[in-house]
Amino acid sequence: MPDPIDTKELTPSFTGRKGEFLQLKVLLDQAMDGKGGTALISGEAGVGKTRLIEELLKEAEEKGANIIRGWCLTDTLEPLIPFKEALRGAKLYHLVSETPPPKVISAYLINNAGMLLSKAELKETELDPDIFASMLKAVGNFIGDSLSMMGEKRSEGLNTIGYDRFNILIRTVGNLSLAVVIEGINSEFLIDDMKRVLEDIGDKMDTWDGDVADTSSIAPKIDWFIRSGKYGGEYLVDDPKIRQENFFDNILLGLQRNSSEQPLVLFMDDLQLADYTTLKLFHYLSRNTRKNRILIMGTYRPEDIMQSLDGKVHQLRTAMQDMRREDLFTEIELERLDHGAVSDIITDLLGHVELQDKLGLRLYRESEGNPFFLLEVIRMLVDEGHLKREEGVWRIGETLDEVHIPSKIYDVVVRRLDRLIEEQKELLECASVVGEEFESDVVGRVTGMGRIRLLKNLDKIEKTHNLIHLIRNKYIFDHRKIYEILYNGINMELRKEYHGIVASTYEEIYGEDREKVLEKIAHHLYRAGDNTAGAYLLELGDRAKDGYSNQEALDFYLRASPLLEGDELMTRVQEGLGDVYFIMGEYEAAVEHYSEVIRGQEDNLKKADIHRKIAYVYEYMGKLEKCLEECDKGLYLLDEECVVGTRLLGRKGWAHIRQGKYDVAEKIFAERISLAKKIGDKKEIGQAEHDIGSVYIRKGNYEDASAHLEKALEIREEIGDKRTLAASLNNLALIYQDTGKFDMALEYHQKCYDLFQEIGDNWGMAASLNNKALVYKYKGGLDDALESHLNSLGIKKKIGDKQGIAASLNNIGTVYEDKDELDKALEYFQKSYEIRQSLGNKWTIAESLNNLGDIFMVTGDSDKAVSYYRECIDLCQETGATSHLTYVTCSLAEAMIGIGETKEAIEMLNNAIVIAKGVGEKADEGRAHSVLGVAYRELGLFDEARGEFETGITLLGGKGSKKYRAKLLYEYGLLYHETGKTVDAREHIERALKLFRELKVSLWVRKCEEGLKLLSE
Repeated sequence: MPDPIDTKELTPSFTGRKGEFLQLKVLLDQAMDGKGGTALISGEAGVGKTRLIEELLKEAEEKGANIIRGWCLTDTLEPLIPFKEALRGAKLYHLVSETPPPKVISAYLINNAGMLLSKAELKETELDPDIFASMLKAVGNFIGDSLSMMGEKRSEGLNTIGYDRFNILIRTVGNLSLAVVIEGINSEFLIDDMKRVLEDIGDKMDTWDGDVADTSSIAPKIDWFIRSGKYGGEYLVDDPKIRQENFFDNILLGLQRNSSEQPLVLFMDDLQLADYTTLKLFHYLSRNTRKNRILIMGTYRPEDIMQSLDGKVHQLRTAMQDMRREDLFTEIELERLDHGAVSDIITDLLGHVELQDKLGLRLYRESEGNPFFLLEVIRMLVDEGHLKREEGVWRIGETLDEVHIPSKIYDVVVRRLDRLIEEQKELLECASVVGEEFESDVVGRVTGMGRIRLLKNLDKIEKTHNLIHLIRNKYIFDHRKIYEILYNGINMELRKEYHGIVASTYEEIYGEDREKVLEKIAHHLYRAGDNTAGAYLLELGDRAKDGYSNQEALDFYLRASPLLEGDELMTRVQEGLGDVYFIMGEYEAAVEHYSEVIRGQEDNLKKADIHRKIAYVYEYMGKLEKCLEECDKGLYLLDEECVVGTRLLGRKGWAHIRQGKYDVAEKIFAERISLAKKIGDKKEIGQAEHDIGSVYIRKGNYEDASAHLEKALEIREEIGDKRTLAASLNNLALIYQDTGKFDMALEYHQKCYDLFQEIGDNWGMAASLNNKALVYKYKGGLDDALESHLNSLGIKKKIGDKQGIAASLNNIGTVYEDKDELDKALEYFQKSYEIRQSLGNKWTIAESLNNLGDIFMVTGDSDKAVSYYRECIDLCQETGATSHLTYVTCSLAEAMIGIGETKEAIEMLNNAIVIAKGVGEKADEGRAHSVLGVAYRELGLFDEARGEFETGITLLGGKGSKKYRAKLLYEYGLLYHETGKTVDAREHIERALKLFRELKVSLWVRKCEEGLKLLSE
């Protein structure tokens, strides 16, 4: 008699992947030591990716790691679902809640004895004072008791106490604890800020004797949690880009904090199915967890990330290319098993088998080393009686050559499905339409099967046939191949009918809460071929765009477009597509879709606003004349005073600024102020005052610039617009910078940084650090400047801002140039140039070309310098960037003087002077005159040279770069040397040397010292 056998017991031990497992184990051990890493495991369906991961997760759990796992599914439209489900399942719901920040009701600083050192309480609150007192007592007692029990040991973690509808968060660092009472969902930003404040206070209160006066310095730090508005229960800015960035950061901070207490392993399965934003977050976490106890893993099928027929590159391939450039992951490719590994699995599964070598060879040939196929074939042979166990030995029931073994995974899975009764198979077919992950109540309603009968069938399918499994109150197919074969086996007409019924079922179940399953309804209606899907897809597109999920928004709009009827809906789609393409940098496509809106639009106000959007796109493209044309078209359409008109004037003014036509821009912005005041829109008035202040800065009229910027500040403070408030503070800092008030400039840039930090704007924080670095550089603090630029670069790398990274690399290069570390300067300039070339922004490419030219000028390679400068000038002329043209022309002229083409240089400089006068750039005009002085000096025309130098000094006055004024003095000194006036030569070069020493510009300090040495000989 054959021994009874249940084929679900035929599960092999881990075999054949020892090398790959060791690779992952090394990464796990490194992560446990605080050196986080990422691994991507690829392989065809059934090759053993999931089994390899399961073994690693088992190892990780044994070592005390917390496992967070998610699945990317074929049938979900909502962005980030894999992460949301994974983090909810790991009880980290607050990381993905997407709710506004919590409202801080009160904050208390308490020492380890439970004594209150400082407090801040919200005045306008419904919380009863007695409840406040009770909370405070509870917190004080908790901290005092728990810390005294621990003796010398100090907890630096987080504790949470629930109190009625409030939560009390307690963070301890050293001898101090900070407790905040909040309403709403917890926030990792708040927890991080609590730690920052505690570390800032440090051990200052260790010797506190109870004198309240001694706590005055720390009171503002505690009051900040109430006063700043960051934790006021609502978003400080409604910018989708910042919202998404904060969402990503909240997840990152939460994972980092949790990993400090317990190592984490984050696993995402089937990344080839991931939406664009999920991949973006995967990349973001990978980039920013390399110094944490976090291991990130993902699997994918390489055959599913091939280029599509329309030539579009799969988004996972693009994400991997970006991650590979940053060297972010280890790639493990799983190949099929060899003959020896297949034989080992057979032995492991069955033990002793008669004719084992022959069976092993046949199964190896049939399975071709695919583990899933191999296991399914063995189970099939047992189920169908071809392999029987008798007295502990497996025997082949007939000649092996006569046994029909399926040649494909498809066939063996179909044979397995055929063992189901008809009702169970119908149930699974319906489930495959619902999705790879499905809810029992949905399947029950669609099939009309009673609840008990349904659950019994599902239980049988799970436990007897091993085709599905229950997890987190949902069923999921045991292997993607099973799901795919079931779904693809349903004929198209029936499949559409199923999808339509599933969509209706979701609407019935959720009713007024359909927003929770909007993407499911849209997906099933779309698959059903129902045109009503268009309205749902349009709604999802708007939602994705508002959440800065640009690729998903694009997909929704494109799917919706052919299904919609009616001008209003089509206008929404075309405008949405224009908005998304603009954000994604596909400017031509943005213009095309915006133009479609205008062609199908009768409302002149709407047309004018779209012309404004097109103008903005052209401004980004550097096509300033086209930008101005669009502004005029929009203004022509308006027959009433409105906000659209003020914004069109704003775009028009900035286009003229970029052309260097400051007087024209000034008049336009004055008109904008007048219009904004007429319509009474404070936000527009504030922006108009800011814009005209920006013009006056460029014209060097700092008094009027300050007056307008102060008005902008007043309005922006009144309406609470912190982001634009920071912009006005930044421009005031620029005035202080230009007028030599560097400490005030630094103070205002720090205020900007603090505001950007409050609203969670990483781009703004990076810009503020960059601006601080420039001030440090003007003060001669090159090391401080370098540190600030590196901090700015760190933020930009964190958020993956390629344009910003290029800018920081460029700025770091300028610091190294001033430090006379020219090899490093060249290295950074070239890195910046390469990134900018790949991005295609002509303005920034021109800047890099100019800096590369400067380096080769300094190193004496004038021919190369000339080549770079000429290319830079071509780009400036192409983009219409007249304001930069004079500066580069001066650099080119200097290089040409160096190679003996002085007469041509003089002609160019005279043209540059005309351009500078035309745009009112006195600093650039002064520089052009001084370079002209160098040219005349080289030709021996000393009187002409002296006249040009004097004109240059007069025009520069106290403005412009101190570094360039020092260079002018140096060149003037060389003129005096040429004419035999050694005393005057020495005086000018010594003055230049003093300025260069103040600036700590080593390169020019050396040149001046060499010049003085020459005078002494």
